[in-house]
Amino acid sequence: MVVDSLKFPTKGEDGLLRAIIGGGLLLASGIIPLLPQLIVNGYSLQSMRAGARNNPTPPEFEDWEALLKDGAMMFGVTLVYTLIPMMLLFGVFFVGIFVFSFGAAAGSAAGEGGAAAGGGIGLIVMLVLGGIAFLLLMLAYYVMPAALVGVATEEEFMAAFDFGSVREIAFTSDYFVALVVAAIVNFLALFVIIPLMLLLVGFPLAFILQAGIFHYLGTVARDIATTGTGQPRTDDPRAGDAY
Repeated sequence: MVVDSLKFPTKGEDGLLRAIIGGGLLLASGIIPLLPQLIVNGYSLQSMRAGARNNPTPPEFEDWEALLKDGAMMFGVTLVYTLIPMMLLFGVFFVGIFVFSFGAAAGSAAGEGGAAAGGGIGLIVMLVLGGIAFLLLMLAYYVMPAALVGVATEEEFMAAFDFGSVREIAFTSDYFVALVVAAIVNFLALFVIIPLMLLLVGFPLAFILQAGIFHYLGTVARDIATTGTGQPRTDDPRAGDAY
């Protein structure tokens, strides 16, 4: 399935052109902040939508406004899902330094051993809170693709926060396996792609990889929805296309 998804962005007569445009946008994103990457992300979300709706036709670089809108929604979802854990992580770091210093200073009144004990307590508090914040961040990254599936299929930003639907996808064995497969494929592919970026060939390949992985995750979400209920959802007016 993942191999078919990686081929998806280059299907059809315009496949090479799409790869060149997408690679050019990734190259431009290193010079122009945000805008080119938003368009690439929008294409990736539309690829996920195609996978979730079982649409065999890849998106085209035609409706730039729609691509930008989808990319902005993906950016917003990523920001919201990671903002709280990141703020907590940085907050723990700064508060931990204060607690460590305060504990050491307070303990020093009891002598050298007290200073070490006070500093040790502060360090333990910082490590515990930092571990919790890190786990929350990892959880956010884990469920985020499931949240983006909702945005892709419903075409609404707030669909990412329908936690019931997100949970139905994210906490399944198929989803877990899909993320592991996607991570491994992405990791191995980058060993080839990054050196080729020096020859500019790597940028179209990076675009194909990103769009293909999103299509794969959308396809997996569709399979989870259909096998989980035995039939497409009937409460969605796009049910015939979406699952």
